Amino acid sequence: MHTRPTLLAGTGLALAFVCAVAFDAAFGLGVDQVVLIGGVLGAVLGLMPSKEPRWQLAGFGTGLGAAWVSYGLRAAVLPDAPTGSAMAAGGAVVICVLVAVATSDRVPLWAGLLGIAAMAGTFEHTFDPATSRFMADSLAAVSTAGLAAALGYLAAVVVGSRFKRIDPGPVAYNAPAPTWDEILSTYKSRRAQ
Repeated sequence: MHTRPTLLAGTGLALAFVCAVAFDAAFGLGVDQVVLIGGVLGAVLGLMPSKEPRWQLAGFGTGLGAAWVSYGLRAAVLPDAPTGSAMAAGGAVVICVLVAVATSDRVPLWAGLLGIAAMAGTFEHTFDPATSRFMADSLAAVSTAGLAAALGYLAAVVVGSRFKRIDPGPVAYNAPAPTWDEILSTYKSRRAQ
């Protein structure tokens, strides 16, 4: 049955998140507030098939760093208004796009966007551009987002390695769309496996 690996992988990830919150209560790691957003984004990063996961991790780190820089610009330079937020958000995405283009897509754009989402999900609700505690607050957000994402990533890699993944193979961006017969043939061959 094809749903069994999904059920087992999802259950393993859920148990990892429950354990993270339980350990947080015991050791005061500070991840209980962000374990879901950071952990899930890290799990998505870990579950994506890749021959070179280092590039995915580099993209995630790029996005996390780009979001941190954009929050710093919002706190120091940009106006405390929707236009300032829009410029900072756009700037973070542009950084990820430039890194992806500069590396010929070895550092995937989607991994950078996951990093931006991890930082925004953990820091946006506590961000206050009027405060002088930006460095301390933002570094705490980066570290907790990174810790939660690392937990999700490791859980996904450990759990996902127990199940056969379908490698999509090389992506051809300019390839013609498959015909309906090709799609059905691929589907039937995968079901037969």
